[in-house]
Formats: sequence, structure tokens, C-alpha cells
Amino acid sequence: MTFPLKKMYAVWLLMLLALLVAAPTWAHDPFDGAIRMIVQNDTIEVKVTLGSDAVRGYLTAGKMQPKDIARMTRPSSEDKLIDVPLTIAPQLMMLQLGHQILEPQSFVVAPNENESIFLLTYAKPIAEAVLVRATYFDSVEYMRAGSFAATIKNGRILATALLSKSNPSVNVPLKLVNAAEGSPPMQPSFGEFFKLGVWHILTGFDHLLFLCALLIGVRKIRPMLLIITAFTLAHSITLAVAALGLIVISPRIVEPLIAASIIFVGVENFLRQNATTDRYWMASAFGLIHGFGFASVLRETALGQPGSSIVMPLLSFNLGVETGQLLVAALVVPLLLFLRKKPSFIRYGAPTISAIVIVISGYWLLQRIFVF
Repeated sequence: MTFPLKKMYAVWLLMLLALLVAAPTWAHDPFDGAIRMIVQNDTIEVKVTLGSDAVRGYLTAGKMQPKDIARMTRPSSEDKLIDVPLTIAPQLMMLQLGHQILEPQSFVVAPNENESIFLLTYAKPIAEAVLVRATYFDSVEYMRAGSFAATIKNGRILATALLSKSNPSVNVPLKLVNAAEGSPPMQPSFGEFFKLGVWHILTGFDHLLFLCALLIGVRKIRPMLLIITAFTLAHSITLAVAALGLIVISPRIVEPLIAASIIFVGVENFLRQNATTDRYWMASAFGLIHGFGFASVLRETALGQPGSSIVMPLLSFNLGVETGQLLVAALVVPLLLFLRKKPSFIRYGAPTISAIVIVISGYWLLQRIFVF
């Protein structure tokens, strides 16, 4: 296939714009923040994981100097754990007993390129419960919903929640005896997990790009629906398997594979434009890989830990993912069916879109191999 020179310039311009759009996108994880809390006999340990942009926003709000922000966001062979001023701890999170705010005994950060992990240690108070408030939602303007899980030392769940700007707090019981005896832990509702699933797919640009790349080369609605169904069934299987801990694969492997799967489909669009039957096995095979990416979200909520409910979160989250996927398909499928009727789209539009897909997913692949 050959392109006129002017159209080739247009293609390269679109590819450059796509690269600029992809550059600030961190496609592997919808969470900008997550909190894990471990209640010991005498202490409470809290791990707050924030994405790189959220870390910079939080430290800037804490009036940290640029050189200190750089040090706390870039890994170094010399600094594994870096002390953070206790004065800015309340702008990250707070533990409260009524109107009393507990002060952390220590506050350190483990920096990384794509995220940083803040570790806080508190003296365990003599109380029935403590209110945990994720104050980073106030400090950082564009924070998205994140997971919270509180456990005792053996991993048994005390409480789980999905925290957001509108709901940044959770009340955590501190009675370890009750938890050990099996009293039901606090956890998010069916609707919260459902909304998490919808939000995950709508912000999961890599999953959506893969699905759209598959559909570009298909001309009829029935094969399109079968491809969507194959992708759905495949990622639902591995979502359940991985979320339940039956098979766990490191994100360092899964995330580059997801990006590679998009590149594969993009290249296939150039080589075999109308190979519809091949799309079924690609949707199924690569859908299995994408399911492991979906599962990482549920693992953040401590699904499958002792004392946590499994069936409801898994079902509601998966329903949310499928609902979000159907919403996108309802917009994309009619548009593609309309465009496929135009010879100019088949000749120029589809290859251009496939080229953009390859550029974006290629950027993600390099990002996930060398930075993730």
C-alpha cells in the first residue's frame, strides 16, 4: 500500500501528536493512591502508595523545596528510605480519636520513578476504633479514587474501603480479638465495586485501544460483537483466577505484554486487513493477558485476604468492567460501521489509525519495560 507524499506527512503528524498525548499517560494503573494499614499489638503501620504526579502534588502542597521533591521521587542507590518531615504528615493522611489527631512516630518514603511509598508508624491507642482520613485528596487536585485495607498482623481484614474526594474517611475497629474470632469486616458495597469497575475500564486506555484496534479491521456487526464477547469471556476468566490468588503474575510481566498485544494487533491491521477469523483468537488469547491487568485493581482492595468477602466484589467489579466496555462499544461500533462504508477510510483512515495505535502502544511498551 502506498500513500501520496502529503498524506504521509499527515500520518506522521498524527503519529507525533499521538506520542505527545501518550507521554503524560500512565496506562497501567487507574489508582493514583492506595493505603494499606497493619494494626499490631502496640503500633499501627500505614503504607500510602501514590503515583508520581500525586507525589509531586502532595510534596508541593507541603511546601517542600524542589531539590527535596526530586530526591523523594527519584530512586537512588544511596537512599532506600528517606526521612520525610513529620510536619507535612497531616497533609497525607490523619488518624483521629474524636477531635484528637494522632502524631506519627516515624515518617519515611521509598521513592520510585512511577510511584513512591510513604511509610508511617503510630503508637496504637487504647480505643475501640480510629478514624482514618486520606487527606491527600485535599492536597492533590486531580486524585482519583483509591483503595484502603486495614488488617491485623496475620493478614485478617479489619476494614476495606474505596476512598475518594467525596468519601475520604473510614472508621477502623481496633479490637483484634473480635477480628480473630471472625466478626465480619467493614467493606465497600456492591455499588462501589461496580463503579470502580466502570471507572477502571473507562480510564484503562490500553484495554480500550486494544479493543478498538481489533475492531478497525472488521466490516460487519456480527463479527464485531463476537470479538467483544471473546475478549470479555477471556479477561473475565483470568480476572477471577488472578484476583482469587490462584495464579499471580507480576505487573512487570503483565503490563509490557498488554502493550505488546496492542502493537501486535496494530501491525496485523497493516498485514491482513480483513482476516476476521484471526480476530477471535487474538481477542481470546490477549484477553487472558488483559484480565491479569484488571485483577491488579482488586488485589489493591485486599480481596482474598482472610476474613474478606470474595464473591460480591469479584462479581460487581466484573459487571462494572463489562458495563463500561459496552458503553464504549455502543459508541465505537456504529462509528466504525459507518466509516467502513467509505473507501477513503479503508485506504487511508484505517492504516493511519493503526499507525497511531502502534506508536502509542510502542511508547507504553518502552515505558513499562524500562520504567515500570
